[in-house]
Amino acid sequence: MGVLSSILQSYDDIEEELKFFIFDNSSIVFAEFTSDLLQDGTMKWAKLKPIEVYLQAHVLSDYVRLTSWCSLILKNVNSRNVGKFEQSIGNVLSYIEQDTILMFTTLKDIFADIKSELDLQRHIIAQPYRDTLLNKQIG
Repeated sequence: MGVLSSILQSYDDIEEELKFFIFDNSSIVFAEFTSDLLQDGTMKWAKLKPIEVYLQAHVLSDYVRLTSWCSLILKNVNSRNVGKFEQSIGNVLSYIEQDTILMFTTLKDIFADIKSELDLQRHIIAQPYRDTLLNKQIG
């Protein structure tokens, strides 16, 4: 298995872990605020149970390991998309760490946003490999 295939398989594995964590081990509740700046209906993460905290740590570790490796690859090839990639990582990390107010009102919408971020990361990390293949075909 090549490097890109291994990376993409790791992304598939992370996506499945995140799907299980979000749908089977996470929940959201209405947030209550004293400020008028935030709207009624804003959601936040419910407190995790101890086993859910364990699963969260496991997913977080796997995700950080994968994305650190990918960031290093992108930096080594001087990718112009390093910033976009790292911003996307931050977005997914906030979902895993469950430390922010949510812009979505269902777990389905939250996971769709996570999947969108993972797809963006897959696309960005595949780009240097596609460019290399294209250069070999042209040259």
